[in-house]
Amino acid sequence: MVRTAWRVWRLTWATPIRHTSAVRACRERLEGAIKQGQLRADVDLDDVVELLYAPLYYRMLLHTRPITPDQVDRILELAFTGIAARRADAQVG
Repeated sequence: MVRTAWRVWRLTWATPIRHTSAVRACRERLEGAIKQGQLRADVDLDDVVELLYAPLYYRMLLHTRPITPDQVDRILELAFTGIAARRADAQVG
């Protein structure tokens, strides 16, 4: 029983989240956006993925407020405004 509980905890909380299919898909989309000149080439994709997911997990874990489509839109707008390619960056790629 203890061994099973430990394994569940390890797989749920200790395994890096970057190995999940949703995170891999997010990262692949971000890589495509960099290649298309939509995002700055100098961004760290692991940081961007964490930036996108963190506010949602914060609300889920601490029950501060419900997660709404409007909140998700605001997170995306804030994040992508900061990491969007600048004119000079987009012309280089």
